[in-house]
Amino acid sequence: LPSMLLGNREEFRFAELFGKAVMWLSKPLMKGRMEKYLGAEVRLVSAVMIESCLSENKAVHIIENEQIIKTKA
Repeated sequence: LPSMLLGNREEFRFAELFGKAVMWLSKPLMKGRMEKYLGAEVRLVSAVMIESCLSENKAVHIIENEQIIKTKA
């Protein structure tokens, strides 16, 4: 459950661009408990989702933002 998906998109969305700028500027302040509110790259979210689908455990998975951000895909 990422707070904001980060990545390139074809269409221009001002509010999204503004949100990304705010996220980038506030990143140094997002330590400890605030880390869960960082944006996550789309490629990392998709990698974690694929990994979850391919796992042996077929239960419902709730993947927290910290786990997505720490993924090195």
